[in-house]
Amino acid sequence: MTTKFEMGEEDLDGLFAEARADAPLPPGSLVQRIEAAALAEQAGRASRPPLRANIPSRGLMPHLSGWFRGLGLTAGLATATLAGVWLGAVQPAGLSSVTDSVSRALGVTASLDRVDLIPAFDPFQSEG
Repeated sequence: MTTKFEMGEEDLDGLFAEARADAPLPPGSLVQRIEAAALAEQAGRASRPPLRANIPSRGLMPHLSGWFRGLGLTAGLATATLAGVWLGAVQPAGLSSVTDSVSRALGVTASLDRVDLIPAFDPFQSEG
């Protein structure tokens, strides 16, 4: 026969308090060896010159790579931007066949090649 045991928050707090009270401590010689190794490493690092000087960077790419946490992400964003510009400007033949089939499926009568997506700016320049 199986008994069901439910544990509440106060039971869990009691178990944690008991575990903290019985926490094993490392031997004193281990702590001393770790401290000696850490102090020796700090002394060794303090005597070495820095690997590279902090030279302020100039230009757009160093700032972008700082914003996006590295040149890999910046290169990926630049590649995606150029691919989007290329697809928008060139519009490969395979893409136009896809847009034609989508426009027929949606019942659009005008060809998407003749849609003026970038209208002239002249109406906005009129004075008065």
